[in-house]
Amino acid sequence: MIVRKLLSVLIVSSIALAACSSPESVARVGDTEISMDDLAALYNDVSSLPIDESFRETLFRVIAVEALEQGYEDQFGESIDEALVEVRFVELTELIEVDGMTPADFLGVADASTEMVEFNARVIILRESATGQLVSDETIHALVDNGVAITTVCARHILVETEGEALAVIERVEAGEAFADVATEVSLDSAVGGDLECSLASRYVPEFAAASVEAPLNALAGPVETQFGFHVIEVYDRSAPTFDELRADPINLLPSTEIDGLWVAWFNETLQNADAEVLDARFGQWSPVGIVPPEG
Repeated sequence: MIVRKLLSVLIVSSIALAACSSPESVARVGDTEISMDDLAALYNDVSSLPIDESFRETLFRVIAVEALEQGYEDQFGESIDEALVEVRFVELTELIEVDGMTPADFLGVADASTEMVEFNARVIILRESATGQLVSDETIHALVDNGVAITTVCARHILVETEGEALAVIERVEAGEAFADVATEVSLDSAVGGDLECSLASRYVPEFAAASVEAPLNALAGPVETQFGFHVIEVYDRSAPTFDELRADPINLLPSTEIDGLWVAWFNETLQNADAEVLDARFGQWSPVGIVPPEG
């Protein structure tokens, strides 16, 4: 789970960046200045710092994270929790050590330093903190009322081409034949014994998802028509977090699409309003979507 979340929010791209010993300020966000050394620290062995597209990408990302942290503090009246950053950094470092990898291997970024691992730990905590603040009670109530997005269903099914075939399947199972045996014989789906195991209902096509949430447990439901054919469904377990559980842990319990949408919207709006600039015209000009190269 940690690696999957890391990869989804990693904002340092794979580039070759070289060192510069000068503390020269290259950018500003509010009253905070960003130096060449701040950028070079993200990499291990660097001896020159070419002003190219790779440099501008790195500069943009470092400016963006500083702007997001300042925006977080302005909007929510607090800074991100440094203790959480440290915990996540330790978790990532332990994963690297257990797997016998380097930071560069783990992040997929050439010559990445330990500081880049810490940088990404900050991004992860910033994302989790911001989206946790942005989740509204109305959003949670809507998800609870809808059910499909947050309900985990454990189900088996038999898929056939026609409604008549599905009705025949129901008759056979209700007459005492084992569901798995009938599935093995006639189902168009390759799931062993028809067992789909446990999954969020939202991962299925809408008609199947709705039926899996509404069907009585341990009883046949259907025929349910979808784009694939006609299904006979049996849900043998089902669970969903409560409002209070979702409110207490939205990051881990809400659908990833909900969290991603909140993050992207806040990310874009915060950068649009950022008080940021590149201090040296040689590097280009700040914009909320990237550093614009200098003309000529």
